[in-house]
Amino acid sequence: MEIASPGELPFGLTPEQLKKPHSSRPWNPLMANVFYRRGIIETWGRGTLKIMDLLDKAGLPAPEFFNQAGSFVVVFRIPKEKWLTPQNTPHVTPHDTPQVTPHDAPQVEQLLKICIQPLSRQEMQDRLGLKDREHFRKYYLKPALDAGLIEQTIPQAPKSKF
Repeated sequence: MEIASPGELPFGLTPEQLKKPHSSRPWNPLMANVFYRRGIIETWGRGTLKIMDLLDKAGLPAPEFFNQAGSFVVVFRIPKEKWLTPQNTPHVTPHDTPQVTPHDAPQVEQLLKICIQPLSRQEMQDRLGLKDREHFRKYYLKPALDAGLIEQTIPQAPKSKF
């Protein structure tokens, strides 16, 4: 995945400096302060380090940062063996996950196929084409959560829309 932003890094910051602790000055201090006070960012100059740490923990390569044709570019590369394909898509059976009953296994398998990124309950239901919230919770969501195959993105706020 490649993300490009028009313009280059501000204040003389170089792509190499993003890979180690660096000073950071917000381009728009008023907006940055709003984001900080809302808890959207926790501190200045740590975003790229946090991204690199999370990628490392996931066993993925560090992103590439560079300037190109008047834009700042970040490239995330996923090794081919980590691509989600029919061959490496998780297949759930009651033998693999005893918490999942034979009756639940097809539903849980369907759910896992769409959970390649964080989704809200409503997004999961929509992608599966399910209307009944209780049916989805009972036969898809709860068995997958109980088996530890998926997890809540914000467990301390289980009713969060996120």
